[in-house]
Amino acid sequence: MSEQTIDKKVYSAKKRKINYAVLQEEIFENKINAEKKIEPKDWMPEGYRNHLIRQISQHAHSEIIGMQPEGNWITRAPSLRAKMILLAKVQDEAGHGLYLYSACETLGISREELNQQLHEGKAKYSSIFNYPTLSWADMGAIGWLVDGAAIVNQVSLQKTSYGPYSRGMIKICKEESFHQRQGYEIMAQMANGTKEQKEMAIENKLLTGDALFIRSTGRCDFQGGSAKSLYESIQKLFKLPDTTEVYPAHDYNGLSVSSIGEEKKFNSMIRESFDQQTFIENVNSLDLGLPKKIKVAVPANQSCGLIA
Repeated sequence: MSEQTIDKKVYSAKKRKINYAVLQEEIFENKINAEKKIEPKDWMPEGYRNHLIRQISQHAHSEIIGMQPEGNWITRAPSLRAKMILLAKVQDEAGHGLYLYSACETLGISREELNQQLHEGKAKYSSIFNYPTLSWADMGAIGWLVDGAAIVNQVSLQKTSYGPYSRGMIKICKEESFHQRQGYEIMAQMANGTKEQKEMAIENKLLTGDALFIRSTGRCDFQGGSAKSLYESIQKLFKLPDTTEVYPAHDYNGLSVSSIGEEKKFNSMIRESFDQQTFIENVNSLDLGLPKKIKVAVPANQSCGLIA
């Protein structure tokens, strides 16, 4: 429905004194269906407004509460570089909270009311931030896994119908990608550190992603893949204790867990006795077809998960 058509309908409705609320609902639904943004001065159903307040306020509270376990580690981070990166991350989280509180205020609720609802238990925040952060490895886990999960959940919100929330989420998701990388770096450093650091980082459990599978390995034929780099990465994993449990990103045979010891003995692609050249030949001989949705997945991965 064009803006001109809407103006004519509004004028006609007022002139004929018909149910103006029905027309407002129609205009709102048309905007939603046309994927146009709802802005603060637009009419919106009360249920829509209340749902936004609940969701955005919970998101805002989570960003602010999420600063606390990380803020406790700023002075205890193991290097000046780590302190600077963690401080920047905590500042980002504060900014995210402010963006979201501001978006919430455009819906007609004050900052004081939002905080009061939280204190009275009427509003919530993500309970993951209640878990203690007892070691530096916990900072890595929060960044890599918690922030990584947040990105998966939040990228769709960049296209949400409410304009202020949508625009805020575009910036937030970009910064969350930095946070995930910070966590990954911490865990990678610890996994290649001393025996004590390795134990602190993995606690005898290892998420191997798309690198090491059960009796196989990841593919190397797209997105800058390198059989040589994959071989070197898996060799680092093979230095971990044989009892270390291996949890790959996926398995096509219904299996969910293996161990470093098992994979060193039985992995058909890269068992312990295979040298680098043997592994590269194995990988190059796979002749795999492209995944069905590769042309959708790669651009989405490259743009923080957002599909245009």
